[in-house]
Amino acid sequence: MSAKHTKTALDYGTKEEMRQALTSVQQDGLNLKHISPKLNNYSQIALAAVMQNGLALKYVPKDLPDYQNIAIAAVKQNGGAMNYLRHLRDDREFTLAAVAQEPWSSHWISESLQSDKKIILDAVKQDGQTLLLASEALQGDIDVVLSAVAQNGEALEFASKALRDDKGVVLSAVAQDGLALEFASKALRGDRDVVLRAVTQNGLALEFASKALRGDRDVVLSDVAQNGEALQFASLDLRDDKGVVLAAVTQNGLALKYATDDLRGDKDFVLNAVARNGSALKYATEALQSNKNICLTAIKQNAQSLQYASKELINSKDFLLQAIAENAQVLEYIPENFQNDEKFMKMAHLASKDLDKKVKIKAPNF
Repeated sequence: MSAKHTKTALDYGTKEEMRQALTSVQQDGLNLKHISPKLNNYSQIALAAVMQNGLALKYVPKDLPDYQNIAIAAVKQNGGAMNYLRHLRDDREFTLAAVAQEPWSSHWISESLQSDKKIILDAVKQDGQTLLLASEALQGDIDVVLSAVAQNGEALEFASKALRDDKGVVLSAVAQDGLALEFASKALRGDRDVVLRAVTQNGLALEFASKALRGDRDVVLSDVAQNGEALQFASLDLRDDKGVVLAAVTQNGLALKYATDDLRGDKDFVLNAVARNGSALKYATEALQSNKNICLTAIKQNAQSLQYASKELINSKDFLLQAIAENAQVLEYIPENFQNDEKFMKMAHLASKDLDKKVKIKAPNF
């Protein structure tokens, strides 16, 4: 059947015509505009159309007995179908059904229904951020807010001032998303229990903790041990604390970036750091990136650390041979000019502790 067919032909409603109509909308839901509502089983065809393309709802007669079910299916397929449902925005039963089936529809709740606790509760359980649309009274309703933050911790942003100062609510929010700590009251951002719960869920939540807790060694040590990047939010004193920084670098070598200049230039400390995580070499001082012992230690732990050594070392045959002896995988990262040097490559394979290992040669861009 062609996309366009006569109304008269379809009004007869033979089985073949219904089959053709169904096939047509299954291929392109917008073909519904060519199909007469008088066709037998039109509701089934309309449903198939909106399931293929929700925007086909535009062509469904609003007085169709199954209109609301078809409308919900359309919204589920394409939220843009809401544009054809403005006449139902104030319909409580339809809104309840829509919200229960499709989270996106929560953002379409009319102002007249934003004080309806049942609708808002159902909505925030689907999408916590819907709390933004709730009435002021419901943004201060503990049942509604707890449901919202359980689904999306950052919905705490839209809770009332009183509930953002409620420890139980905030603990629930940060347990779901540690970054929700940003929206807690000043007092609770300084509460040890709350902050520990937040950084356990997401180490970067330390950014929103009080100044005092960002300087609390136990809190920060616990945090950086599971997310080294959190070191950037610690106090200056703790970013100069060898134990704290070493814990951060062990978890993520690149965390050395956030240590003080003194530590990044401390030979003994950096040697210890790169032994745990070779990538820490990237943020050592230039002087230490030229230190053979430190660079070889880093390379032994992680062959890719070669790229962070000084250009002088990277272009030194003697150094590269020592590096290869420490970690044969360095052969993957040596400069191209050395890869093309047959004499050097023979020496390199001899220097390797694992002579039988076949290493794929790949030149990085230094």
